[in-house]
Amino acid sequence: MQRAKNKRKSRASEKYTIELAHVVGSTAKSSCSCSVDPNSGLVAYPSGCTVVLYDPKTGTQSHIISNKKKQIRSLHFSSDGQYLVTGEQGSKPCARIYSVAQRTQIFELEESFSLEISCVQFSPDIKHIVGIGSEHDRAVQVWAAKKRGWPLVWNAKMNQSTVAAL
Repeated sequence: MQRAKNKRKSRASEKYTIELAHVVGSTAKSSCSCSVDPNSGLVAYPSGCTVVLYDPKTGTQSHIISNKKKQIRSLHFSSDGQYLVTGEQGSKPCARIYSVAQRTQIFELEESFSLEISCVQFSPDIKHIVGIGSEHDRAVQVWAAKKRGWPLVWNAKMNQSTVAAL
C-alpha cells in the first residue's frame, strides 16, 4: 500500500512545473555584485544562488538559477552582453559562465579559491576573466579563452608586502 502512494505522488509532480516569477531583495555586498549590460541596459544582481536580470525599460525580471545552490557573490557582463560570469561564496567556490540569451551555464571555471570569489570580471575583448578571492584567500587568478575551454593561465597569492607595493 505504501508503494502505491509514492507512485501517485511522483506522477502528480511530473504534471506540474514551478517557475520563479519575481525576486524581492538582493544579496549584493559590493560594487562587484552588480553589472549593467552596456548594449541592452539589462541590470544583473545576485539574490542567493539566483542572478536577477532586470530590464529597466520594461520593468520585468528574468532569472538565471545556479544548479549548485551556492550564493553568488560577484558577477559581470561581457562587453558584447552575450555572457555573464559569476563568482560564488562558500567552500571551494567556482566561477561560472552563463549564456544571457539562453539563461544557462555554458562553462565552469576550475575550483581554485577556498572561500569566495569577491570580484570577477571579463576583459574588454572577452579573451580573459580575472577573479579575486576574499581577504582570506588573497588570490588573484586569470583564465584565458581557448578553443576547448577556459584554462587557468595565471595564479598568484598576495601577501602584505605585495599589497603594500601596489
